[in-house]
Amino acid sequence: MKMNGCLGLSITAAALAVGCGDDPAPITNTDSGVPVDTGTGNPADVPSGTGTGTCDSPIDLATAGTVTGTDLVYRGTTVGRADTLHPYEGCVMNDAEEAVLRYRVPAGVQALMVTTEGSAFDTAVYARTACSQAAGGADLACNNDSYDHAPQSTIYLTNVIEGQVLFLVVDGNAAMDTTSSGAFTLTVRQVPFGAMGTPCNRVTDPPTPRCSGALRCSEGGAADGTPICVATVANLGACDPRQFNNICAEGTSCITDPEPPEGMPATSVCALPGTRRNAPCRATEPRCDAPTACSTGDSPRCVPVIGTGMMCDPMGEGNRCGPGEMCSPLAAGGVPICHT
Repeated sequence: MKMNGCLGLSITAAALAVGCGDDPAPITNTDSGVPVDTGTGNPADVPSGTGTGTCDSPIDLATAGTVTGTDLVYRGTTVGRADTLHPYEGCVMNDAEEAVLRYRVPAGVQALMVTTEGSAFDTAVYARTACSQAAGGADLACNNDSYDHAPQSTIYLTNVIEGQVLFLVVDGNAAMDTTSSGAFTLTVRQVPFGAMGTPCNRVTDPPTPRCSGALRCSEGGAADGTPICVATVANLGACDPRQFNNICAEGTSCITDPEPPEGMPATSVCALPGTRRNAPCRATEPRCDAPTACSTGDSPRCVPVIGTGMMCDPMGEGNRCGPGEMCSPLAAGGVPICHT
């Protein structure tokens, strides 16, 4: 999407654009140490060559990367590099050496997916418009573990502007018992809005579909928090409680039995309110189907009904006693049980 001046920019996009005055003066980005193009407010082109992987000399993806379809791929290493950058939002508590790559957004791009899938160590990836570490700075996005390829990482960038320069940082997660540096693969993929596994269309007024066809927008979304379009699952179908791969149809919820029958794995299915254990209660009676009853609390759910003499939850949040029984100790210091 090409933007001229400041008109029509979203709040996020406007925050990323620089130099929108009528008569912009020459600018130097003192935060990153990289000269700035006075026409776009973005860092000017770095000298020819691939760069050394620092803020002063980022690896230029246009020069060093390989294009395959809508993918731009670069393979390198973080071993022996500097450890001067750190994610602003804390998606990595202890990072390691990093490689800095420079990417200019081409024409016609809706959104970008940036992933380290295929790397040889526990990576983190983040994107920013000003490279070096600065007080009060912010990353456009940051991720430590992708939901489907951990310990590799994936971020989505949904407010990019044609010609904008991004700094993409491949870092390491220096947590205990992990390898925090090594060979990496960085893929920058151009993706559309509204398709399976891609960011949802933006909210509009009047509302328009956020995803195409039968897909639904998952606010749980990707691991970096971006809402993405996923498949819809009908009532009683197997579902992903994280909403990373699918989402239940309207009116149903993805329910996981916290205590499945002995020897059986925990499974998650889409269910209507009141129809199975751990499902939300119905708004009207009967609020839950037997053998469950509606719990107490701010978000009541259907919980097991406990028999006479069995240990119970006196708060009524984890289980309920049968009709006409109460949950309390029979003697001082005793455990609460169901009794008349």
